Amino acid sequence: MPRYITEYALYRWRYHIGYALVGLLVGILLVAAALYVPGGLRDEELTAVVTSSELSPLSLDPASAIDLPYSLLQHVSFMLFGVTTFSIKLPSLILGLLSLVGIILLLRHWFHTNVAVIAALLVITTSQFIFSSQDGTPTIMYVFMPTWLLLLALKVSRQSSRRSFWEFLLVAALALSLYTPLSIYVILALGSATLLHPHLRYIVGRLSRRKLLAASVMGLMLLSPLIMALIAQPAIALTLLGVPDTWPNIADSSAAIIETHFGFILADAGEQAQPVYTLPSMLLVLLGVVHLFKTKYTARSYIVISWMVLLAPIIFIYPAKTTITFVPVMLLIAAGIDELLHRWYSLFPRNPYARVAGLLPVTLLVVGMALTGIERYFYIHRYSPPVVADFSNDLSLLEGELQDLENHPTALLTTQAELPFYQAVAKYNDAIRVVPPDQSPPEDQQFIVTRSAFSGRELAGKEPARIITNGRSAKSDRLYLYKTTEE
Repeated sequence: MPRYITEYALYRWRYHIGYALVGLLVGILLVAAALYVPGGLRDEELTAVVTSSELSPLSLDPASAIDLPYSLLQHVSFMLFGVTTFSIKLPSLILGLLSLVGIILLLRHWFHTNVAVIAALLVITTSQFIFSSQDGTPTIMYVFMPTWLLLLALKVSRQSSRRSFWEFLLVAALALSLYTPLSIYVILALGSATLLHPHLRYIVGRLSRRKLLAASVMGLMLLSPLIMALIAQPAIALTLLGVPDTWPNIADSSAAIIETHFGFILADAGEQAQPVYTLPSMLLVLLGVVHLFKTKYTARSYIVISWMVLLAPIIFIYPAKTTITFVPVMLLIAAGIDELLHRWYSLFPRNPYARVAGLLPVTLLVVGMALTGIERYFYIHRYSPPVVADFSNDLSLLEGELQDLENHPTALLTTQAELPFYQAVAKYNDAIRVVPPDQSPPEDQQFIVTRSAFSGRELAGKEPARIITNGRSAKSDRLYLYKTTEE
């Protein structure tokens, strides 16, 4: 019989169990979010499908170099599974899970293990992380790339063995991150912190020049598609740097920033829950800022401060791109938790009962914040009319209808605006054939008409055999099925 709590196997494995439960929770959340809530695709996802499906080494459009790594992953997903709701979101789901691994490892490097577990649980249950990890657009790259850039940089600075391996991975990550707009500011933040902090300068000074040169050659090879695209179309550089076509109005941007980050009493609107962070999370962020300035001599503080300074004008120009602040906010939340626990433990340095008693309110706070974040995401994306209206489940309805039909291929009549997306779907699905708006529907075959095309097509003398609907109260007629007279 163990005499002390530290002798129990459950105590020794408590952090591993905590990480396993966090991973299981995230897996369930992301699958449920991708397939059921919101259970559809927004316009940006449809655009991403068209871009990814058109990738070809023989005719590479220079504009497609933007977010190329993500588009390649999505293209591979289409080749394996066709264009379905699941395959569209699959790259983000994978990158979301890899981001979770990176978040846990990064937090373990910079904070105590108990702080890392708590912070990981809080940040991965935010609506922002859940939304980004199920969204079939490159948005998840704003979480994935900075997390792994920081982690690989830490590996290079702290690992004496196999340092060359981590150096090559870091250079590869730096090169691939440049394909994502605004990511250059993350690299500049890391570079600024390295130049300003003496210990980081010392580490960089000791790196092998020969190995760095070899890694740089590899990085240039990875960047070759982007370099060729910039030569062919220099305006791409403005997109990558985040230079807007028209500069925003100061009052409008300020109001949008306040609503996005501090609108706790405002109604939710748009494709994401607003504000993106709850009130307790923002209080932890403020506590993290206090902790940051208390430890301003550390490399961590240098990096986060440089990061926030460089991102401040970007947030002002693009108030909706809140995901680019996810990683620094995550680090501030972890720092806030560290400060909170440190202050409590410092009150009772030798009283074990008081220290344990202090865990009870902290546990209630963490569990409450996690459950609130999950519930908030699912309720808003399920029942908020402004949010739900931004998502379409027409592709899922079409997939279900094609499975019920026996005669293939089935013609699909669309509008000009819908044509590129459904052509991408038909490219990987022999069961449908897309009919452009300037062509007549087939006379001797069954065909399906989208809701938008139904109101704009001349189908005199024809009556739909079935109307395919969704469960919404308005505009629920999504597809119209026409069959031949013989049927």
